[in-house]
Amino acid sequence: MTRVREDTLVARYRANYGLPDSVPVTDATVLGHWQLERRLTQELLASTPQTRAATFERCYSELYGALPWLRQEGEAARATTAAEHGIWPLLIGPPPCEVYEVGSGDGSLARYLAGLGYTCRATEITSERGDRREQAGLSWGQTDGVNLDSFEAPGSFDAVISDQVLEHLHPDDLPTHLRAARALLRPGGRLAFGTPHAYTGPHDVSRVFDLEVAAGMHLHEYTYDELGRALQEAGFREVSAPLRLPVSLRARLSGHPRPRVSEAYFRYLVALERPLRRLTPRTRRTAARALRTCLFADNLMLVARTPA
Repeated sequence: MTRVREDTLVARYRANYGLPDSVPVTDATVLGHWQLERRLTQELLASTPQTRAATFERCYSELYGALPWLRQEGEAARATTAAEHGIWPLLIGPPPCEVYEVGSGDGSLARYLAGLGYTCRATEITSERGDRREQAGLSWGQTDGVNLDSFEAPGSFDAVISDQVLEHLHPDDLPTHLRAARALLRPGGRLAFGTPHAYTGPHDVSRVFDLEVAAGMHLHEYTYDELGRALQEAGFREVSAPLRLPVSLRARLSGHPRPRVSEAYFRYLVALERPLRRLTPRTRRTAARALRTCLFADNLMLVARTPA
């Protein structure tokens, strides 16, 4: 099952989830998480379109109920997340505009955007996760993460966003999710999202065990090419990616160029990942991580527009 000795599990687990020492973790904790997530993953993948919403709500409620530390990120992860929030206004355009967020988690991104003058609708699939405090410019709603236009009126938003959500959807539901997101948007509206790149993963609990592909509740991790084609098939146009320096390099530089959203950069990323397909998963992961020096962004972020 794993190539990792048990005495390394706790360190790997803490690093993967950004957990402080105050959260008690043992080898039994990690193995219990693994067994729980593998069981829930099989239930999610076996669900049908008719049972999907209820299955996802039940499984994620069970996960967060059993592992409450997953509801909140560690201090280091929170600091990184807060620093990364600044990219979103570039992706969705300046306020005022109305934003719908899929899978808001602790609500930090929606609160950040509301504080800048956006009107935000935050959503979650389970009551076990999410800080539901409302504030000026921020309200909360429920969603199944897929049939978005069943929960809000079509054509009601200027932007639909999600961060670290697509990998949790059933792979069969991606086309429906994208079409529903397009239905929520006004003409010329933008869909923007971030999700882990498949070639540098896995990024879920599988990473703790050094597996080659995601086997936990990241039901599918994507590539730029996969998502670019899916967006076009759903009727989106102008698929772009934000061009910015890596975090480690940005920390050492001052006055570096402002990030910009570029269709040409998206095409460059697709071209970079294309030769990697022929490699074994482990070799591909090493190569993809090495490509960070070529501005290959392994936290995949894209923005696409609806026709004006």
